[in-house]
Amino acid sequence: MIEILKKLSSFTKWITGIGLICLLYGIAARVIPVYFFWESIYIGCILITIGIVGQLIALIKPRRKLKKNIVGIIIALGFISFALSIQVLMAFAIPNSEAYSAAKKQLAENSFLLKDIGKITGFSPIPIGQLSTVEDPVDYSGDAFFMIIVKGSKKYVLVSVTMHKNYGEEWKILDMN
Repeated sequence: MIEILKKLSSFTKWITGIGLICLLYGIAARVIPVYFFWESIYIGCILITIGIVGQLIALIKPRRKLKKNIVGIIIALGFISFALSIQVLMAFAIPNSEAYSAAKKQLAENSFLLKDIGKITGFSPIPIGQLSTVEDPVDYSGDAFFMIIVKGSKKYVLVSVTMHKNYGEEWKILDMN
């Protein structure tokens, strides 16, 4: 194991290390609770994934020299790269969607949430979730599920929001936890 770590590039070691620190801080910030940089848990996961890609790439050259099979590594790199690209794409698509804007607006007006966390000071810039729509020439319908960090003056909370939009209507929250 130590020999593998020695062969890794400094970049891979740093990215993996920073990812682990972000992940551990994100978990600790929610448990303690510290109301600062809750997004670090997501950033940490992405950095660790990039570190794993770097580690897999570092395994290719020595295995080729030993004439060992690298097909499994190539397949793993393909899957991880695909998943990482989808995550990055969604990190840009979700915050710019009508559904996410509607979710933020409806959360900001939710009296139960406001009573619990105080005045809303912000929302996570990196929401996670899924969004699907069906379009016709005039309008569209859709479903969405988001996990949003809502930052309040008293505390932060992670809110799960399930939404739906019918043709000709606005996005509505169906369920919120």
